Amino acid sequence: MEIETVRKAVVLVFLGLNSLKDVQKREIFLPLTVLGIAAGAAYAVFSGDMPVRRAAAAGIGFSFLPVSILSGGQFGIGDSLVLIALGLVIPVEELVFVIGLSFFLSFFPALVLHLRARSEASPGGEIMKSRRAATGSADQGPGAESWGKQSLPFVPFLLAAYFFGILLW
Repeated sequence: MEIETVRKAVVLVFLGLNSLKDVQKREIFLPLTVLGIAAGAAYAVFSGDMPVRRAAAAGIGFSFLPVSILSGGQFGIGDSLVLIALGLVIPVEELVFVIGLSFFLSFFPALVLHLRARSEASPGGEIMKSRRAATGSADQGPGAESWGKQSLPFVPFLLAAYFFGILLW
């Protein structure tokens, strides 16, 4: 089995496990991510690829850390750590593609959350919220009462984008 196939499989498992945790608890699997960063650093050193290219790719993940802090956690620090680990393992071009496609894929669910929060914040929003509660609408899942405060897990979008990228590369 060639090293590229193993690398892609390991990245898929890494993103898959972190996606599950992100969807369930809105947090990443920190021990796995720290292990991913350490393994990614070792891979970057021993892969034969130019370490500067790997460092540049990891730097993209580091550049999201201030975004995490300035956004008040809207883009989580864990998401930045996952991007750092990815940057150490996948080439810069692939990482840029994966991040771009992830943002594109997450745009529409984020738009739905935003519009829903706005409609519930409008004067008629309380009526719609109470009508859904009275009818037992399917929207009564966890956090349905505060759509404006819900977060959207980002790692599953990274997984989807990476998987799509594998099909293209």
